[in-house]
Amino acid sequence: MPGDGGGAYKTHQYRDLFAELGHPPAESRARIEQAFQRLFHGDGQEERLYFETGGNANGPLAYITDWANNDARTEGMSYGMMIAVQMDKKREFDAIWNWANSYMLITDPQNPSVGYFAWSMNTDGSPRATGAAPDGEEYFVMALYFAAHRWGNGSGIYNYQAEADKILRGMRHYSWWRKDTRETALSDRIQQFLYGQGIGTFADRYTLEGKPLSARHSTGMLATTAVASLAAIGGPIAKAFVEELWNTPAPSGEQRYYDGMLYLMSMLHCSGNFRIIEPR
Repeated sequence: MPGDGGGAYKTHQYRDLFAELGHPPAESRARIEQAFQRLFHGDGQEERLYFETGGNANGPLAYITDWANNDARTEGMSYGMMIAVQMDKKREFDAIWNWANSYMLITDPQNPSVGYFAWSMNTDGSPRATGAAPDGEEYFVMALYFAAHRWGNGSGIYNYQAEADKILRGMRHYSWWRKDTRETALSDRIQQFLYGQGIGTFADRYTLEGKPLSARHSTGMLATTAVASLAAIGGPIAKAFVEELWNTPAPSGEQRYYDGMLYLMSMLHCSGNFRIIEPR
């Protein structure tokens, strides 16, 4: 059973990696809120990913855009919902979920992905794709269950638990159980490799032999590697990635979509503020 593990689901204790390095929890929360305001409500040309687009009978509509490609994708929409529920931002959560249901939900019974969500849409709601991508559905489901637990269920598409149940079907997922011993070894291996490439300069793509395929250093990749410190064995390399994330500002500019979403979720994880929201 999932609860047989020894992780946060069982203990209700969430490590604050920033506090372990001497950064007060209040300062972490302030930085996370600042990053949220920048990525959700900042300058529309250089900072913001979240855009409200009027409303319909269900209320406000909003999408998260991949700025570089000018589309809305299920992973970004569901990441946005997860960030919103973790930070108790109900308006933004509901607006994103409303847009996803209004434009991304696949209703054609002849489509093998019926009941799921088209992974890429133009920002005007017209389709770029007709099939689903699994990470979007997984985050939609978990975010909706957390919303039901945090805010309670409403009606229609805001009956969060019923909507999650519909999507879930045969999907299975894990989080926070500390049951797989491979997590530590794999986290150590990834961190050691990237640290050896230069913690502030490592490339965002490599061959299987470890040769760089680009010169770009990705804030999102740095941020998620810092999250691996929760599973890593610990020591100076794990601490170095956490400190590097702490010293890295929220992304802006053309690449702020993936980098920004992963940065904000990673800040929540590393500060112990990305949590299982259980039933009241």
